[in-house]
Amino acid sequence: MRAVDDPDMDSAEPAEPAVAVRTGSSRAVLLLAALLVAVLEQAGRPLPALWPQRHPDNAWMVGLQLLRDDHLTFGADQVFTYGPWGFLTAPTGIDLSDLWLAGAFRAGAVALLFLGVHGCLRGRSWSLTIAAVVTLLIGNCSQAGWILALALAAVALSHLSARRPPAPWLLVATAALAALGVQVKFSDGVLAVAVVGLLSLSTRSPRTWLVSAAAFVASSGLLWMAAGQSLRDLPGWLSMAVDIVDGYSEAMAFVSSSWIVWVLMVGAVVATVAVLAARGLPPVARLAALGVLLFATKSALTRPDGPHILPGYTAVLLVLVVALGASLPRVVRVLVIPVSVVTALLMMVNLSLIPTRDLSIEAWPLDALPDEHARRLDEVRAEVVDQLAMGPEVVGALRGHPVSIDPWEISAAWAHDLDWDPLPVFQSYAAYTPRLDEANADALLEDPEHRVLREQASYGEANPLWDTPAYTLALVCNFDEVVASGDWTVLARTPDRCGAERVTSTRRVRAGEEVEVPAAAGTLVVVRFTPDPRSVVDRLIAVTGVQRHLLHATLDDRTYRVPEALAGGPLVVGAPAGEPVLGDDVATGTVSFDRDGELAIVEIPLAGREAG
Repeated sequence: MRAVDDPDMDSAEPAEPAVAVRTGSSRAVLLLAALLVAVLEQAGRPLPALWPQRHPDNAWMVGLQLLRDDHLTFGADQVFTYGPWGFLTAPTGIDLSDLWLAGAFRAGAVALLFLGVHGCLRGRSWSLTIAAVVTLLIGNCSQAGWILALALAAVALSHLSARRPPAPWLLVATAALAALGVQVKFSDGVLAVAVVGLLSLSTRSPRTWLVSAAAFVASSGLLWMAAGQSLRDLPGWLSMAVDIVDGYSEAMAFVSSSWIVWVLMVGAVVATVAVLAARGLPPVARLAALGVLLFATKSALTRPDGPHILPGYTAVLLVLVVALGASLPRVVRVLVIPVSVVTALLMMVNLSLIPTRDLSIEAWPLDALPDEHARRLDEVRAEVVDQLAMGPEVVGALRGHPVSIDPWEISAAWAHDLDWDPLPVFQSYAAYTPRLDEANADALLEDPEHRVLREQASYGEANPLWDTPAYTLALVCNFDEVVASGDWTVLARTPDRCGAERVTSTRRVRAGEEVEVPAAAGTLVVVRFTPDPRSVVDRLIAVTGVQRHLLHATLDDRTYRVPEALAGGPLVVGAPAGEPVLGDDVATGTVSFDRDGELAIVEIPLAGREAG
């Protein structure tokens, strides 16, 4: 094989796929190297537990574990982008056996990624070393579910670029792993399904397509049932998960001009140029590589903070490796090599979603051993109880009742051993669409004994009363305060005290136009806003993940982000003084939005609360 730096090379010579024997590297050596890399990746964190603490991210991880422990059903009872196997990528350490399963899952994903990256290098010099370094870098800033998605992408790309049809057993195995990826985290699983689908289609054999599809469907069903779920709930979970993913981009996006964002964008452009310029990549391999790049960079640029942007860097690095494994013109290599180095350097960090490494001798008594685990779990529970600072009157008001927690601190249910009865979207701020919002509102009213533990907290620029407007209205109309202490309030069910809506005015408003809000005299005052669509240019740019001209509302002198899907409300802008469910005084003098649209002001009669 000619050297990779030969500028006259027209195409790379075909090479065996990642899982086959290569010149100078036997299958046994390759598998041993994969095992060694998987072990090294765990160094300093023998098993990947992210213990409970008071934080929105840790809270949903605790929620996933409690859903599993309480045998709640996804689809019928619960919807989240993480599925019934989500604990494998976000383990909390609460359950010891699940912690070991998560460790094994992560090690397997890392080993597969190493094999895939090695295959993409096509037996080049130092391919084992480069594959190990790239794999460890990706593992350093990725959850296990994302590692699996990239591993399947790397395996697919190694075969597609080699122009060799994959073995039938490999297609079945990758289809099964893609099915697992979907049920670990839906959004990451979509990428896994796409690349495995391209790998199958590249065979140009309808019979092979059917085998792959059958393997995926059968594995999906078996994995779903193995997680204790009913097959009849699988379509519902998939449908609602699509809703969450669809609403996430607009609800949670923000634009950043940070240098780390610009470096990612430059890296993505260089990677795109490299893929298009590589002489050794067939069209289907180019399509797969560019698809991985677009998927990851769009996700990263939608919400460009650490936990979201660094996975974008991992995809850029993988695609650059794929391009380097093919034949690149010298001028392109001059760009690719320094960009690869810079990308690698920026990935040498730890994320809040990945347990940090501790290489000290004192850290080596494993928390994953039974005695140490029990001791550590008791310590963590005591720490979380202190962090939450819930008074005994709050905890006492929750005992003997099914409890949901608003807006996100599920760790309270675990720390105080409450009877957690979650709403379908168990962190309410994640109900990004009217369908999800209505599902929470309906579930809230199913059990008259249900109580709500509510914390005074908001997420980012959001107005906490507008995060889930239908749910908020259901709380105001049907719940009252039982006890309040510090940041915490306990709400209990009461008879419905809201009357029928009455539209008092409807008008077209211009961006920034202030509209007076009528005084709330025995009524709730809400608005419903239908914004004009964003421009075609904004919608085209949004394909890259950059969301421009997102919707904002200003209430007097306070400005909030408003998810466009939820702008139809009802958005509470006025209420009688002292409404405990609404917290602070919500009386508003004027309201305005930063987009043109139709605005309706609505009044909802509100009966008084009974004394005592």
